[in-house]
Amino acid sequence: MRHPLSISKAVENGVAVDEQKRLRQRLSRLGKKPTKRKSPAGVHGVHSGAERFGVPIETVHGPAYVIEERFSLDHAHGNRSLGDYVGHNAQLAAEIARDASLADVKLERLLFVDTETTGLVGGAGTIAFLIGVGSFEQDAFVLRQYFLHDPGEEAAMLDLLSARIDSSQGFVSFNGRVFDIPLMEMRFRMSLRKRVHLAGRPHLDLLFPARRLWK
Repeated sequence: MRHPLSISKAVENGVAVDEQKRLRQRLSRLGKKPTKRKSPAGVHGVHSGAERFGVPIETVHGPAYVIEERFSLDHAHGNRSLGDYVGHNAQLAAEIARDASLADVKLERLLFVDTETTGLVGGAGTIAFLIGVGSFEQDAFVLRQYFLHDPGEEAAMLDLLSARIDSSQGFVSFNGRVFDIPLMEMRFRMSLRKRVHLAGRPHLDLLFPARRLWK
């Protein structure tokens, strides 16, 4: 006898298939064909199929999974292009962030950082199952997303990520000073037994100037 959940799942799948058939028939009557989603202009390396959760890269700790996308500097986000960022003055960033150390860095050498985690409280039981970093490299902005398929892959992910961090001069984040960076420091200590000092690096945390501007 089939389990009720299996029967329910089969019914759901059947309904989904029927809906797809009806949609295709309606489009056919209208003389239209379903179109495939195109990548935005200026974006290269958009993932598909089996690569949607990352391409495996071997490390001394095993495979780490990464998705990489490259954006040309004339790629627009809103009404500004990515290349506009590079032309900004580091002293202005230091004043906005109230972090004097930012005045001595090149803004294009800062690493954009964000994490998705198993919890928001922090502590030893919280891990980042996705770490996204963005960096300016030559004539492009490169976005890399490091995925955990399994908690046992954390050491490999952090090992691969550490090279990217070492090549940067600091960070750009939104609330990363309080949450993302301390969490990453802790995970390096626990998973790799490696003490890294990330909190003391120049950091443009946009949460605090945003609060001052739009409070």
